[in-house]
Amino acid sequence: MTRPFALSALLIALCGCQALERGAQNTVDYVKAARERPLTPMERHARLLAYKPLGTFDTHLASDQDVSCRSALSYPDVDPQDVWNVIAASEQGNAVCQHVQGILYETGRGVTQDFNRAKALYTTATKGDRSAYVELGRMSRDGIAQPVDFVKAREYYKLAGRTGVVGLGELMEQGKGGPEDREGALNLYIDATARYADPAWKAIRPLVAAGLMPDDARREKYNQMWTDELLSTLKRRMLGDRRVRAILETKPITISVQYAFARGEHYSRIYLHKSSGDIEADKAVIRSLYSVSMKDAYLTDDPSISSVVAPFVISQMPVRPDEW
Repeated sequence: MTRPFALSALLIALCGCQALERGAQNTVDYVKAARERPLTPMERHARLLAYKPLGTFDTHLASDQDVSCRSALSYPDVDPQDVWNVIAASEQGNAVCQHVQGILYETGRGVTQDFNRAKALYTTATKGDRSAYVELGRMSRDGIAQPVDFVKAREYYKLAGRTGVVGLGELMEQGKGGPEDREGALNLYIDATARYADPAWKAIRPLVAAGLMPDDARREKYNQMWTDELLSTLKRRMLGDRRVRAILETKPITISVQYAFARGEHYSRIYLHKSSGDIEADKAVIRSLYSVSMKDAYLTDDPSISSVVAPFVISQMPVRPDEW
């Protein structure tokens, strides 16, 4: 009796081991399949949110080949064909593509990671792409493939021109590689800002929040860009409102609204400055523009001013439905 029982137990144990083995294999197959299957839109979005691309480029004068090489950095996983195209263009002497190839080697994306190779590519790229100096400055600042050298980092950032301003200003703020100069950093940021919320503009925010104020000329540039962004925000809000769109499809609206931003407040008070002549249109516009907020402050050093008033005239011609 004991022997058959033992044999049965052994068979059960063997079956159990085989089941575990099959389960483990199934798990491996599942993980492999999950990795190989196409990402869902939500999964791709999540990966892009977690991915921070490396590389700083000046896109103002970019050729089609430049754009093609930079597009290889658009996703965390680089397509092998894109890697081949970047390398081919790089070997033909395209500076931007040499810059991109350096990033691929530094990050090990599509190629074997090689910091020294990346540094050499960045150095070669600087002959035709000044923004590659930003990468050399970052490597010097962070001690990548070399000892940390803030003085050299500052020099590289200066050579990079406009694209190196944020890196240079950061070292100036911290007093690394040279004297601390927060006011100078603020001036650099404002001079380099090309549009609202670009990298240089974002670098301005903590300095302004700390109470630093630029000179009159730079303040005028900052406030003009701030005003342009507010006007754009108002137009987007108005054109995004279905009630206003319905009115605009039948007639144009010319209306003046007045905004008052109190110090320390992100939301404004809105007033009707000049009527459009249509009460319903006035109400629709005011409702659509109510509680507009600005992330940044309007700059003024006059302690007697408690609010900033910004009047705007919003005028739109009739719009066809297919243009929305």
